[in-house]
Amino acid sequence: MASYQGMTLDEMQQLEQIEQKITHTLRMIDSSLVNAQHVASGLLDNMKKYSSNTKTINDSLKTWSKFFTSFPSVQAPSFTNATNSTLGSSYHFGKSIENA
Repeated sequence: MASYQGMTLDEMQQLEQIEQKITHTLRMIDSSLVNAQHVASGLLDNMKKYSSNTKTINDSLKTWSKFFTSFPSVQAPSFTNATNSTLGSSYHFGKSIENA
């Protein structure tokens, strides 16, 4: 609290109002930070679940990729190259898709 010595009553009231506004603003900031922490925590939990599920799917796809590449004339789809515009092979069990 500020020292009110040498201040008029009007100046003291203005100072008190400013201090109350500062206190209110700090409480609002604190509340917003608590809310942001809850949101971030929820996002982190969801990302951990997503990561776990994605790893399971990726492991399953690796198994199927090994299975399909065991056939000599079949190329398994490649999902690892993000710059490739096609997600799969143009061959399906030895025949070109265009001729199938």
